Amino acid sequence: MCGICGFITRQQTDPKQDQLVLSAMLKQLIQRGPDDEGSYHQGQTHLGMRRLAIIDVNGGQQPLIDPHCAMSLVYNGELYNYQSLKKNLVQKGIHFSTLSDSEVVLQSFIAVQEQCWLEFNGMFAAALWDPNSQQLNLARDRFGQKPLYYIHQPGLFAFASDIRSLLAHPAVHFSVQTNILPLYLQQRHVPGTQSLLQHIKQLAPGHYMTLNRNFELSIRPYWSPHFMPDKAMDIEQFNEQFTHLWPNVIQRHLLSDVTVGGFLSGGIDSSLIALEATQQKPDFQTLTVGFTDPAFDESSWAQKIADHCACQHHHYQFSESLSSMLPLWSKAYDQPFSDPAAFPLLMLCQQARKKMTVALSGDGADELFAGYQRYNSLLLSQRIRMLPAFIRKSGKNILHIIASLFPATHKTRRYLDAITRRLNMINGDLYEEYVNQFHLLDNTFLNSILANVINKPLQTLTPSNDHTIHNLLQHDLLHWLPDQMLVKTDRASMGVSLETRLPFLDNEIVDLALRTPHHLLIHNKQLKYSLRAVASKVLPAEISLRAKHGFAVPVDQWLRDDSELVQELIRDGLSHSSDLFHSKHIHGLLDQHFSNRHNHGEALLTILLFFVWHKNMSEFAASKTKT
Repeated sequence: MCGICGFITRQQTDPKQDQLVLSAMLKQLIQRGPDDEGSYHQGQTHLGMRRLAIIDVNGGQQPLIDPHCAMSLVYNGELYNYQSLKKNLVQKGIHFSTLSDSEVVLQSFIAVQEQCWLEFNGMFAAALWDPNSQQLNLARDRFGQKPLYYIHQPGLFAFASDIRSLLAHPAVHFSVQTNILPLYLQQRHVPGTQSLLQHIKQLAPGHYMTLNRNFELSIRPYWSPHFMPDKAMDIEQFNEQFTHLWPNVIQRHLLSDVTVGGFLSGGIDSSLIALEATQQKPDFQTLTVGFTDPAFDESSWAQKIADHCACQHHHYQFSESLSSMLPLWSKAYDQPFSDPAAFPLLMLCQQARKKMTVALSGDGADELFAGYQRYNSLLLSQRIRMLPAFIRKSGKNILHIIASLFPATHKTRRYLDAITRRLNMINGDLYEEYVNQFHLLDNTFLNSILANVINKPLQTLTPSNDHTIHNLLQHDLLHWLPDQMLVKTDRASMGVSLETRLPFLDNEIVDLALRTPHHLLIHNKQLKYSLRAVASKVLPAEISLRAKHGFAVPVDQWLRDDSELVQELIRDGLSHSSDLFHSKHIHGLLDQHFSNRHNHGEALLTILLFFVWHKNMSEFAASKTKT
């Protein structure tokens, strides 16, 4: 695992100055690669990497340069099938000088060019420079587990694993892309291939791009998730196929020259990982995070699973304040990201790094096998839509009246408010409703706080499958998973130099999920039916039948506990962002929240973290110009 960066200029420049620029870019990647640094300079081309040593600790340094064709590689990630790929290459007469997966990436590309990306089973962002054709090739893994940002402007192409690394280049300037700001405020993360900074983009998952000698950039897909359900598959056949694949999947993900452990929640995904990993590696360690509020705490369930799996388990209590977590958040995230679950995950990763260098996580299972309650909610919505509109409206009014009888801090109020928000979405297109439920703020709210008015929907869903569930899953695999879940896990873990591996995103498990018919995903309203059937054969029923919980943070009270800091940061941010925000309405939100009249915790956290990010990045850009 590494952080990579590089740039190519078209003008003749000072070689010593270029080396200093690359060094400055690499400095911003130290948390991604604390163990080693390497660089490559050839004419106007400059490549660099920071390494977190996982495989072939002593011999896996980068950049790698092929002795025959002189092609060079910088690479961030892990290739889980590198041993089988290497065996095939050796049979073709290719010689290897290291034991690393990095060299397999280099030799695979030399052997079959772009076809290699489809052969890789793993997570990666890679850049290869061919000095003969004067061509730069870059690629990103199927789901975008590893980031790859780039900027392409006249006379300069640069790329990096972190936006701050790009910003360290003197030709890259800090300027907020105002049309992307509403997307962040609405979704709590920056979606898609854009970024919050002008001209900086991100290569899409499952894509590769080429910069040719004429400085022309071409971007092409090599993979995308497509459901091809095997309608004849029954639950026993699914169980047989999954059970056959799973031991090899975990074996591949345990391959390492450093300590590997895992996260353990109270759900079946991490439980299946922990059970198989412990059978293969008896000293496998797991970690979980607990909360003082019983409504948010799953640590007792994690302990039950750990006892059943007989793994070495560690429990940590999340009692941190917002003020104590902001420095770590600022270090980890190169763009604002306001999912409250990011904070306990940051703490968990920080604790995990004290015991291991690699942690297995269950991310991806919910998007592949239908684990979110929102899938059932939309199926219910299909039925509610059959009711006359006046009945739906009356129901909403009654719920609103009942909710107003409870204070904003009461759990019943929060529950009724959530139902009311859901009923408000049952309007118009079914898939529009699904997309809207991801939105923290609607357009009316955004227009009240933003200087620039929004007049159109910011995201859509176009169905391409026969069944509703497959359409929802495909949307989540293309958007929610790479833009939210994988960003959260990657930034939180790499912010403390911890590698996370996601066995459910192994190519073979993904292929099985894409073949699974809808009736094995949700059966009689039971979510993740197929995986639960597998779990029921190896885990106690009280675990295999438990509903999904996930990391949840009582964010409304969390902000009230740090009220002075929250109000100070938001008011300071507003004073420096008058061109972006209307302050009057945001001051109103603060007043309502801290007087306990309404809960605006998630909206205020989202605004606050933008201001924290904006201040950090603008100060970094200012310090760059001074040096």
